Amino acid sequence: MIVRRSVILLLAVMESVTLAAELTPSPSAAMLSRDIAIFDRQGGKQTGSPGNLATINWVTKRLKRQGYAVTDPPFDQPTYRVERTAITFNNRTVEAFPLFPPQFTGGSGIIGSLVRWDGKIVPTDAAGKIALLLLPDQRHSSVKLSFKGVDLAAATRAGFAGIVAVTRGPTGDLIALNADGESTLPQIPILLAAGRDGAVLQDAAAHGSRAKLVIKGRRLQPGRARNVVARLVRGPRWIVISTPLSGWFHATAERGPGVTIFLAMAERIAKANPCDSIALVATSGHESGYGGMAAAIDAGLVPKPEETRLWVHLGAGLAAYDARGADAEPARYMLATAAAIDATRAAFAGVAGYDKPYAVDSHSALGETEVVIARGYPRVVGGLSAHLYHHSRNDRANRTSGALILPVAQGFDRLIFSAMDQTSCR
Repeated sequence: MIVRRSVILLLAVMESVTLAAELTPSPSAAMLSRDIAIFDRQGGKQTGSPGNLATINWVTKRLKRQGYAVTDPPFDQPTYRVERTAITFNNRTVEAFPLFPPQFTGGSGIIGSLVRWDGKIVPTDAAGKIALLLLPDQRHSSVKLSFKGVDLAAATRAGFAGIVAVTRGPTGDLIALNADGESTLPQIPILLAAGRDGAVLQDAAAHGSRAKLVIKGRRLQPGRARNVVARLVRGPRWIVISTPLSGWFHATAERGPGVTIFLAMAERIAKANPCDSIALVATSGHESGYGGMAAAIDAGLVPKPEETRLWVHLGAGLAAYDARGADAEPARYMLATAAAIDATRAAFAGVAGYDKPYAVDSHSALGETEVVIARGYPRVVGGLSAHLYHHSRNDRANRTSGALILPVAQGFDRLIFSAMDQTSCR
């Protein structure tokens, strides 16, 4: 009789743990909106900046409150403080931002005549002049894509004093570009300019106007590039959830949805008490070859591939508004390795743009998912979108909302809980 009662009691406990996910409150639009506002208030998110470090501190405190063991390990990546940038010509100054890593000019800047350059054939009299380069009209994101086919080495050999690259995109904003973390840029100042200023810059170049480029700032002391790594150890298998914390300017619709879903899932999983152990990785260094993600994996701060049941990456622009500011940005991509594609399709059924995941491998993946898959993780899923204000100063809290994020969060919730062993290890 005693044995029978013990069995019945054990079954009841196991059932209650198995159902814990259903009893744990799901993310709400109000909670997600609150966190978007907090994320936006941290300021600029460039790696090593005060806003990036404040965001790391906020995320660390939240995860510790949920019972995770949290560290914020530094990794080897140069960080910079840009104090002032400007392109001045004909008594006019236009918005500018350096291509990273920045080549600082000091406050006095460099001066030369503007001349149009097609990115390939360099004028014979280029020495001492400033090249005006019109980048393709597209949604810019990285130097690797935006400068494809541009012969920067030839520009250096010809003696250009500097380059102004106009980032033509859907909104006319200046668009900052991620470094690819591999190539070495020429040792000449390169400033990015807004698409809306392209016409006036072209006119100035047509008349050979003199221009001054200023990139004032400094390289920061080592140790400011930091990740957040959190663990909740339960069973032998792991679920890994990752998202970048860093980005250009406020990056609210680019990074904010991923960060808010990351925090919501961390809280929900901690309360649900599944058997699987949980690893959370919030990275910096996104702007330079996804340096933080590579550093976290290569330093052994995350579970090994053979220990990992599922790796979910919450990438850029998961829930941003379209041009009208009414509906979701339609250019959405959900990427999954072959082993995870069916579960991903089922989890995101009815979530427009994410309900038809793309099967990818290390050669076809994008962003941090490429880094993760290349290191041997078999079941990887990641979502992303390059929304209208991606990498611009106008990417603020009004470009997204909790209501817009909620269905995406629910899709990730379904995916993660469907993969997990929800019985008790205790």
